[in-house]
Amino acid sequence: TRYRRSKHTSAPDRLLIVPRTGHAATQMNEASAIRRILETLEVPGDGVLQVHASFRGLSQMGWRPDATCEALVDFMRDGTLLMPAMSWSIVTPQHPVFDARSTPCQTGVLSETFRTDFASHRSLHPTHSVCGIGRRADELLSGHALDGTPCGNGSPYGIINGDDTPNEVFVLLIGAGFECCTAIHRPEEVVSPDIYLQPTECSEDYRLIDLSGREIKFSLRRHARRVRDFQQYGHILNAQGALRLSAISDVGFIATDMRHLMNVVFDRLSKDKYAHFPRWAYGLGIEDQSGSCRPIGT
Repeated sequence: TRYRRSKHTSAPDRLLIVPRTGHAATQMNEASAIRRILETLEVPGDGVLQVHASFRGLSQMGWRPDATCEALVDFMRDGTLLMPAMSWSIVTPQHPVFDARSTPCQTGVLSETFRTDFASHRSLHPTHSVCGIGRRADELLSGHALDGTPCGNGSPYGIINGDDTPNEVFVLLIGAGFECCTAIHRPEEVVSPDIYLQPTECSEDYRLIDLSGREIKFSLRRHARRVRDFQQYGHILNAQGALRLSAISDVGFIATDMRHLMNVVFDRLSKDKYAHFPRWAYGLGIEDQSGSCRPIGT
């Protein structure tokens, strides 16, 4: 079954080795290997899966992003597949228009391929939009523009954090670590917004255009430009036995329950609001760092 859309419209560690092959065999391996990996990681095909990926390692093995997207969509056909479609340095005060139909994402070739060829929905947000397909895509992605921050109550992260539906929600990191896991920003915004968000007076005004061409005005309070230590959560979750690990050659696949991850982050920040600062930052006058409005790129 082809899933490409019209452009008009806690498991034990295992190692799965997929050899380099020719074009036809590579397509078969992409589909079969993704299925085996996700089954090994016990990812529920009827739940919600958000994928963050650095595709370079798989590309060097001859994998193609379109075939990989198709394999992921196929596995999640009874659930919902999400990928980040961020545009934080594309949509700026100097270029203040976000068009869900055409604004590219800057979160890698897999996300961009998913956005252009597979996703049925894209959330309306100038910097942190999310693309998706599946049963809960509309529910999770339709309210992102209701908040003036990247990961507010109406964002998919806010909805997932707050709902009590029985469907499991997982994060899958492909060739990447927790430094790219957007869900970790959600507790930052709730527990310590004055530390992890730009000051209210630095809010930026944007025009957002949805998939139907409807335009709205939007005021954004961006994340503060800070060095953050999100990798600590890999160590914490691993110590808890809450990581599910596998690999294809030297490309790692890491899965974890998104709600559990956010609960761990909430607990950590509630005990130490500066927990996301790398240890070396503690001597740098943290109380004075929430600071000024700085242009994008500085």
